[in-house]
Amino acid sequence: MSDYRKLSLFLLRHGECEGREMVRGRTDVVLSKRGLCQMRQGWLHVSASVSAFAPGRLWLASSPARRCTAFANELVGQGPFVGELQLCHWAREMDFGLWDGLPQSEVYQCWPELASAFWRDPLHHSPPQGEPLPDFCQRVRQGWQAWVMALSNSKADGGLLVCHGGVIRVLLSHILQPDQLPGAPWFTSFDLPYGAGVAITVYLADECPPFYQLHWPGSLLTQ
Repeated sequence: MSDYRKLSLFLLRHGECEGREMVRGRTDVVLSKRGLCQMRQGWLHVSASVSAFAPGRLWLASSPARRCTAFANELVGQGPFVGELQLCHWAREMDFGLWDGLPQSEVYQCWPELASAFWRDPLHHSPPQGEPLPDFCQRVRQGWQAWVMALSNSKADGGLLVCHGGVIRVLLSHILQPDQLPGAPWFTSFDLPYGAGVAITVYLADECPPFYQLHWPGSLLTQ
């Protein structure tokens, strides 16, 4: 246990975006003014936990999508963040193929059976020319594990990742059900509002897999 490490990790979902309601995956849209305010408000909540539990040095990382980097760039050089903003391509949202950028209503109009099947059972149905959910999960989980290992080998005390709702849901499923892929309820029944923040503690030791502790929203602030 000589190399025991404890890291404080934080996830922040992007805010509301400009434009119409649509399926946003690889489509690179910008934040609305309201969305930027949502992220700033979310960060105020998360930063209180950062001050209490990770007063040291934090890495700052983001999905390369503009709806994430717009706010992440505001944090560079502030508070506990050290180094440059890291762009994590593994943290991109799922690619919805031909559905990407279309309104949900149009998706259901043009692909009624497939759209219904996808939202009922996304593990076994994929958008046309899109990224299968198992591939998306593998991309995110492998990237996350590599990021955590890099953090553990650094002098940082943790990190903040600005990313997407789908990415956060996959990571939460990985922490709570590490041997299973997330089914439909993770995407349809689990509310994750714009600007939502999640706090995670990870414990690492020699020759042991990481042990994660997911903190209930707001719980860090009361300890």
